[in-house]
Amino acid sequence: MSKTSKGLESEWKQVETSIQKRKLLVFPNMVQFDETYVTWPEEQGVESFLDLAQSLNIRLVYSGKTEFSSSEIEELLNFQKLMSHSIAQKP
Repeated sequence: MSKTSKGLESEWKQVETSIQKRKLLVFPNMVQFDETYVTWPEEQGVESFLDLAQSLNIRLVYSGKTEFSSSEIEELLNFQKLMSHSIAQKP
């Protein structure tokens, strides 16, 4: 397991602990929606997201993790670089 994988595993355990601490219910899998959805700004962190859910009396959190192979990670990183470059090129 690489250092990055260990870091992600550690972060995931912290997320699970935070969910339990707030007594949120967990649907143990991701749900695929065909409708529009929003993403949470990464820089605000998971703790802020869970705080918001708790303050809004949201009781159910959809939670799941995906394990990627090395080639899948490389493909995702290349896609991210491509998208970042594409966004930077827009006027």
